[in-house]
Amino acid sequence: MSRDSKIKTNIKTRIETNIEKNSESNRSEHDSSKTDYVTRLFSEGDELYDAMIEAIENAEQSIYLETYTFLFDEVGQRFVEAVNAASDRQVDVYIILDAAGSMQWRTFSLLRKKFNKSVKFKWFHRWSWRNPLRFNIRNHKKVLTLDGKQAFVGGYNIHHKSSRRCVGEERWLDFHVSCQSKLAQAIEQQSKKFWLGKHRSTREAEVGDTLVITNVNHKCRVKLRKHIRQLIQQAKQSIVLITPYFVPDGYTIRTLIAAAKRGVDIQLFIPKRSDSQFIDWVARGYFSKLLEAGINIHEFQPRMLHAKVMVVDGQQAIIGSANMDFRSLFINYELILLFRNKSILQQLLDQINSIREQSEIIRIKQWRYRTWRYLPLVLVGNYLKRFL
Repeated sequence: MSRDSKIKTNIKTRIETNIEKNSESNRSEHDSSKTDYVTRLFSEGDELYDAMIEAIENAEQSIYLETYTFLFDEVGQRFVEAVNAASDRQVDVYIILDAAGSMQWRTFSLLRKKFNKSVKFKWFHRWSWRNPLRFNIRNHKKVLTLDGKQAFVGGYNIHHKSSRRCVGEERWLDFHVSCQSKLAQAIEQQSKKFWLGKHRSTREAEVGDTLVITNVNHKCRVKLRKHIRQLIQQAKQSIVLITPYFVPDGYTIRTLIAAAKRGVDIQLFIPKRSDSQFIDWVARGYFSKLLEAGINIHEFQPRMLHAKVMVVDGQQAIIGSANMDFRSLFINYELILLFRNKSILQQLLDQINSIREQSEIIRIKQWRYRTWRYLPLVLVGNYLKRFL
């Protein structure tokens, strides 16, 4: 056996041992206590990045980082330096970056050189001529876990576009949460299994009043869609939905329309302009149906709205990496939290009110004159949505 093979075998054995050790306390993946494991909401990239860097600096045993976009810019460089320092003090560091999301020549050419050799590093689904379709399946999660005691989950990528220090008022608006204790441990277990490629054995985890939902296998993908649709179907008063890319499947559209017709107040927030003009055009092709059903659609004006949030009846919320689009619901690997923490919910509702104040509502009478422009794009988008 070669030296590299021995190293990989030792790493795999060490991770599997940790999984078995921690699974004793999470055998049923359920904790009935009412502890608030979701501890903080982040709506500013700089505050989140500072907290994540501080957590990395304080890590003692293990760090797992998964993210869709990691650029070697002002923000990315800080993370490289922090994880290198952690590996120098013998912390086990595992990093998985998505090849499509981080597909820039500078990132590809520099990151392997910039990370210490002791940092365990993988590109997720790099392009391969032997299996080109694999490139379309992307790891869209944004997760950082530390020592099984602290975790960060949400929609923020690691790049300068979300930093006020770097781009000022044009920074992207997003949401992330920090977690602690048994919830952080449950999230780390999923990251460990993902690193080992044990996708089939991954299951959702329930800790207190929080549900950790991922979709790295077929059963989990079905459950993720089921949870989202059940929340819509069970809503009694209100639904607030925030997504940067609105290209859902037909069943989800019909579920939203049915909820609106039974009297649920539905507020949909999207950016006026996202970073994909074609997706913006396709999304607007759905507006007439939604508006006629009584769904209120708001366009966030000042900057890119990248948050992925759903709040139902003001009592429970989903936050994470999944957009309300076909790719997140059927193709990509995602991780979301479904929680009922009253303090975090109130902070989230306050942020939503701020978003509402900076948005323009679309009026159905005005929109009818523009509908015809987008109909051809809807037809094209429905055909191409698995690739958008």
